[in-house]
Amino acid sequence: MENLVRPEIRNLNGYHVENAPSKIVLDANENPFSLPDGVMEEALSSLSRVRINRYPDTNAKRLRDLIARQDGVSPERIVLGNGSDEIIHMILAVFCEKGQRVMYPVPTFSMYRIITLAWGGVPSECRMDGQWDIDLPLFMEALERDRPAVVFLATPNNPTGNCLSRDKILAILNGFGGIVVIDEAYFHFAGETFVNILNDFPNAIILRSLSKVGMAGLRLGYCIASEKIIDYLNRVRLPYNINAFSQAAGEAILKNWDILNDQIEALKLEREKMLSSMKQMTGLTPFPSKSNFILFSLEKERGAPEKFFQCLLAKGIRIRDLSKAPFLDRCFRVTIGTREENEAFLAAIGN
Repeated sequence: MENLVRPEIRNLNGYHVENAPSKIVLDANENPFSLPDGVMEEALSSLSRVRINRYPDTNAKRLRDLIARQDGVSPERIVLGNGSDEIIHMILAVFCEKGQRVMYPVPTFSMYRIITLAWGGVPSECRMDGQWDIDLPLFMEALERDRPAVVFLATPNNPTGNCLSRDKILAILNGFGGIVVIDEAYFHFAGETFVNILNDFPNAIILRSLSKVGMAGLRLGYCIASEKIIDYLNRVRLPYNINAFSQAAGEAILKNWDILNDQIEALKLEREKMLSSMKQMTGLTPFPSKSNFILFSLEKERGAPEKFFQCLLAKGIRIRDLSKAPFLDRCFRVTIGTREENEAFLAAIGN
């Protein structure tokens, strides 16, 4: 069987999810708040009307219209995916031939590399500067040398949490004629967007997700781009890729966007409190964040990262251990939870 598998897949490590049972789960960048009873009842009522013996609307028109209205764009400029991961698959299927390079600054979202290899592309990774921002001279030099088919730029970036410099992203767009994907999965927590540049840069694609704002279980991602790009993406999109239940529940939840927005604002306040508290602790270095999580490094005086992580697990708290990932030595990522969850985490790591 090994001989039948492509070499790049044999050597590929898949996306790892920690499954250690924990009372407080702060490792997946999820919205910790449940939907109010009224919204849940509305969503469940919508689900009860789904005819599961029939295929869903292949274009998810009602859901797409709601998202378009929310984001202030035309529905014809949107493609929905089963999570933003599926959109990345579509983009590489359309624009990346086998052996072509796909470029992105690191550290960043690990699925760029995994999906690139899955499609037979070649990852081209360019290290960020000391502020977790694009090292523009290095990046532009790599663009000229590697001539990638697609560039991915996540802002806010996962796992660092910060927004990339707008001027640097615009410099890349002005100097590169290939596809530039600006991943705004955490846009709702930062409020900074590049949607307004799409008319000036027809090679740009904006990637977004509804998972982070409270719909992780529905797996709804989407992209915004020119109608020409959307047409090509639809040619490779699997039919009926958004199931009927996700469409119905997504519609019901988006009609109550004010509630989600209130939750987002609450998480932003908790994020700032968390950052302030962590800055006061010795042996920790939290990094600025515009997302719904905080990246921090553990100083050597606090001991081994493995012991730190296991101590938190023993207290029923699970965060993301990134200490063995490239460029993230001794680093961890903690999701912003409810006030009670955040206070428990801070107490657990306090000096």
